[in-house]
Amino acid sequence: MKLLRILYFASMPVFLVIGLYTGLAVHYIVFFTQLFIILALLGLYYWMVYSFRFTQKLKSDLGSGGGETQLKIKILNPRPIPIALMEISVATANPCDNEQLSFSLAPFEEKSFDIKITMPYCGVYDLGMTKLRLTDILGLMPLPFDMRKLSFYRQPQLMVYPAVEALSSLSASLLDEKLFSSSYLKLAEEGDSVSGLRKYRDGDAAKRIHWKRSISLGELYVKQYENPLRQKVFIIIDVYTHKLKDEARYIYSDTVCRTAAALCRHSLLRRREVDLFAMSYPGEKLSRCIGDNALEPFLKWLAQLRFDNQVHLKTSLEAALSASDEATAIFVITREPDSGLMSILEQASVKVGSVSLVRIENETAYDGRLHTMFVEPGGSVSKSLEVDV
Repeated sequence: MKLLRILYFASMPVFLVIGLYTGLAVHYIVFFTQLFIILALLGLYYWMVYSFRFTQKLKSDLGSGGGETQLKIKILNPRPIPIALMEISVATANPCDNEQLSFSLAPFEEKSFDIKITMPYCGVYDLGMTKLRLTDILGLMPLPFDMRKLSFYRQPQLMVYPAVEALSSLSASLLDEKLFSSSYLKLAEEGDSVSGLRKYRDGDAAKRIHWKRSISLGELYVKQYENPLRQKVFIIIDVYTHKLKDEARYIYSDTVCRTAAALCRHSLLRRREVDLFAMSYPGEKLSRCIGDNALEPFLKWLAQLRFDNQVHLKTSLEAALSASDEATAIFVITREPDSGLMSILEQASVKVGSVSLVRIENETAYDGRLHTMFVEPGGSVSKSLEVDV
């Protein structure tokens, strides 16, 4: 087809020149016929692009790292003209492994494709058809077209939460290590001590009923708990990708988010309030997520976090430390801390008392004063952060 296309376009100026030189009408007829075919194909292609019908539907628009979902694409040719060859690029949740579809469509024919979508990395992804290439039966005039330029076109969006690993213990320098071990695990909604009683309401757990008081008063009463002031944990995230490219960049950002998610879960289960900090661009308002019970808001925040090559962690760290002085523990997740960052952290450790540096890289020799943990990019977070207790 490529040779035919070369001969076709090369012959056009030849027929035009011969026609001008000889004055014979037949050469002009051939030239203008070739030109008409090209213009007709262009018009037909654009008509097909704007008129062919399709649907794209995700089985689930929310997932977790390491999981799978399915994208169903249906394409219909509603015109009485066949499509000789249609090639479509399909974006997936793995930017390094997009799908390619090649097929032909008879008049009024419909085709369906079920595409397995793997979710190796957390983030928010625009899936589905991106680029389209139409080719006629002779291959004379292939037309590439970016469907994302169509004003009405919207790609299905998939949000992938970071995979959460359970930590039974944590290798960290903390003010009260008992509170960070499984022996002190107590869910927040249970409370610490009974502060009073109130009448039973639908939905109250049976174990909260105060039977002695209920029997004496002739109606059900339940215990109310008081919760002490919770210790606060700061988790500060480095969104600078350190000039990593392609899949290495995705592996780094996913490992950062999985590490933060594991620390969030571990802290929340031990009744600590968690603050997540990151700054995506210099001068931008500090991005922050605060919570003391549910893990999902943190996972959603991490999935939407933007990583780029223009930010330095020092800006986020200074802004986070100035945002509040109530932290009892600080975790900083980064890759290659410089001397300026280490100086700030060492000063913070004097004030806070518990500062831990989590480095997303293979373990190397470290002779600094800060407590440091290493997590291998793409490796197990729990194996790297846990310690026998």
